[in-house]
This record gives sequence, C-alpha cells and structure tokens, in this order.
Amino acid sequence: AFAFEVTPASAKIPPHEYTYVRVTFKPKNMNAYTGTFEALVENGDNPKTGKLVFELRGEGTLPTLKLDSPKEVLDDGTPVLKFRRTRVGKKQVLTFRLANDGSVPATVKFGGETSKNFQLLCESSYTLQPKSNQVFEAEFDPREVGNHKSFITLETINNPY
Repeated sequence: AFAFEVTPASAKIPPHEYTYVRVTFKPKNMNAYTGTFEALVENGDNPKTGKLVFELRGEGTLPTLKLDSPKEVLDDGTPVLKFRRTRVGKKQVLTFRLANDGSVPATVKFGGETSKNFQLLCESSYTLQPKSNQVFEAEFDPREVGNHKSFITLETINNPY
C-alpha cells in the first residue's frame, strides 16, 4: 500500500473555480517516503498550464520514551529506585523521569505487580508531548519489618519495539 492517500482520487473543476483535496500520510514502516502529486487539465495541451506537479515527502516514526532517571541500574541493566530504610508506618517517595525526545506524542502505560508496600502515585497511563519530560513518584510505605521489592513496567503505547 502507498503511504500517501489523496481524497478525492479525482475531481472535475470548472474554469475559474477550485476544489480542496486531502493528502493523508499513513506510513507502514519507519522509512522516508516520497511521492508525486499530479493534477492534470483535461485537453490541456499547454505544458505550462496543463498540469500541476509537486513532490510529497514524509517520514514514518514511532512514539518513543526514555527513562532519564534513575541512573542506577542492576547487574542486568534494569533501572532501580532504592528507597532508604523506612520505619513501619512512615512513607518515603522517590521520583523517576521519562522523556519524549521524539517528534510525535507518546503514551506510557504503567503496570507491574501489586504490592501493599509500594504504590505508583499517578494515573495508569500518561501522554508526553514531543520534546518534553515528566517526573513520576513512587511511594514506599512498609507494612512490616523486612526487605521489600516490587517492580513497575513501562509500556510505550503503539510501539511494538
């Protein structure tokens, strides 16, 4: 399928009038695309006025997010929020920052295991505009003495990679 779609595909325009056409760009891959728009005048024999031609260009992209902080990672490369010792009944909040360095809005969906000791202090999804970043908070509220672990998953919606 062609990445550019023109609607309507053809039109008859009376002399001294005009019509609007819509060119939609629907890339299937992360590639650069080019095409040619051409409007022809019926029985238009004059090469200067018999047609209108111009190039169409577009680049396919995907929404992309990156984790700016925390910088600390486990041996396997997994980022980690390390909460300090916290007394049972007290709470501690740490932050992490996501950035959208791309050219399209990107939506993150948060997931992970349910834990009585940890809570993500935000909605289950959030949309970041291009060239922006957002800080999110995670709360540690220990209910019992001991070492506690949990994990958060981050999924960029509409990006299968």
